[in-house]
Amino acid sequence: MKTLSALLLAWPLLALAAPGAGFSSATEDETESWSRVEPALAEAIVAHEEMREQVDELIKEHGLKQDYRQFFVARPIRLSRQHNGYWFVRPGSAPYYPAFYGAHAFMHWITQGERVIYAGSSDAFSILPGSSHGLFDIEEAQCRVDRCYLVRLRYDGRRYVEAECTLRDLSSGKSGPCQ
Repeated sequence: MKTLSALLLAWPLLALAAPGAGFSSATEDETESWSRVEPALAEAIVAHEEMREQVDELIKEHGLKQDYRQFFVARPIRLSRQHNGYWFVRPGSAPYYPAFYGAHAFMHWITQGERVIYAGSSDAFSILPGSSHGLFDIEEAQCRVDRCYLVRLRYDGRRYVEAECTLRDLSSGKSGPCQ
């Protein structure tokens, strides 16, 4: 568990050390300085994930006001060399609501306006320097005990699709293709 915690804490630094790499985010990152999303975007995310019933139950259970914005924060990201207007959206780090997290994974979305371009859930997320069809490649890290699955996704012109998976053994430091 110490190894996993160390990897998750170092993940943003590792991603930034790569030449040309951009934005990264991990489960335990603080989001206090991030912007709240617009009401229409919060509504689009809840609808996209078909989680309205679950989030409405969360609102009722905690006595919160009926406003989906309270759950989501965003940062502008550079996903393209030519265009701006992309945002990385995730649940805020505080208060913590388990509905948006797995054992140590967090839900996240790439958006442009109110359109969800990508939806994922992982321990860590990074924008990589390579690109396909005008958008940078992205990487999701799913870590379990002593290994991490690093999944590289490329934009195919319509959506992000898995292009490569690397299994990294944290105890030996060895990497190879996922099996």
